[in-house]
Amino acid sequence: MTIWFYLALYLGMVNFLTYVVWAMDKKYAVHGARRVSERRLLGLCLLGGWPSALIGTYRLRHKSSKPSFLVKMYALIALQIGSLGWLTWYAIAAV
Repeated sequence: MTIWFYLALYLGMVNFLTYVVWAMDKKYAVHGARRVSERRLLGLCLLGGWPSALIGTYRLRHKSSKPSFLVKMYALIALQIGSLGWLTWYAIAAV
């Protein structure tokens, strides 16, 4: 098995977990229960779960009307995409 298999497995698990946590927090918000912290939600984005976070934000309509949270989430997404682009460019340039 290659590193790509393990990377895909990791990202699949992180994104599944992220969507589940997003859905749980939405349910908690509707019922007035104790919520998942924004720090934890953003942490899941940072670990690679941002695609599911985007889907959860707009499909579940959760955290979509809180600009301060959205700015932080999109900043993390831009940071990750920029880092991936830089790493890809660096790897190609090194060859």
